[in-house]
Amino acid sequence: MSSTEHPTPNGARRSRWRPLTDALMGFLFTPGTVTQGAPHVRDAISVQRMMVVVVFALVPATVMALYNTGLQANLALQDLGKAAADGWRGELLASLGLGIAPDSLVDNFMH
Repeated sequence: MSSTEHPTPNGARRSRWRPLTDALMGFLFTPGTVTQGAPHVRDAISVQRMMVVVVFALVPATVMALYNTGLQANLALQDLGKAAADGWRGELLASLGLGIAPDSLVDNFMH
């Protein structure tokens, strides 16, 4: 007997693919069935703690999105030959002492 297979009480061997097949069969053959109560997993971690982990996991993606959006905007303004952004954004960046330089980390984050 391999280390991944365990005998069940009736003596049959458990397949290591059983959780996957059970999930697939449950998804395919029980449409419209919605769990009304709390999640069935009994664990020490609560939903609140899991959501804190989710928020922490979103921080790097948010930081990268801020940087990339500013970089793309600054590159587009540079390609257009502009010296500053138009409108209130340009005034706000100028009042903070920032520009539209694509090479500047701070300019990219703030734009």
